[in-house]
Amino acid sequence: MPEHKKRGRVDLDLFLLNKYFNKYVLLNKTRKSQVSMEFLLVMGFAFLMIIPLIVVFYTHYSGMNIEIENAQAEKVMNELVDAVDSVNYLGEPSQKTIKLHMPSTLKDITISPVNNKVLVFTIDNNGVINNMSKLTSANLTGSLSGGEGLHVFKLRAQGTFVVIEELR
Repeated sequence: MPEHKKRGRVDLDLFLLNKYFNKYVLLNKTRKSQVSMEFLLVMGFAFLMIIPLIVVFYTHYSGMNIEIENAQAEKVMNELVDAVDSVNYLGEPSQKTIKLHMPSTLKDITISPVNNKVLVFTIDNNGVINNMSKLTSANLTGSLSGGEGLHVFKLRAQGTFVVIEELR
């Protein structure tokens, strides 16, 4: 085959290849890139919708956790006051040992210096300090401590007082 015919054939082949490339390959690439962009937009929109939901659920969960801890502290306070009142009404020489599980937010239990018939519970809710107090029927003396975990108290009627001793 003469050289100029070979060259014409090669040019025709290159022309057809270029036409095929432009029509199918580049068009296919733009379709693929369009699908990719649409996927990225949909995923971005989904993340924008999910992030506020996560924040709302986390805030709600934190609030519920604080409410549960406060309810546990109030339950411990009521049990302790009921036991003190029971020992006081029975009079001397009655005594009672109680086990109480203190929540993690309960930092301190004290007898009020103003009125020794009042138990004061100090609660720390993520840096916010609250005091809960409850009046008993007895004059109180003794030592109490807060902190998480199991605490054992021995309550003993002695004269007009109820002595509170923490065993562990």
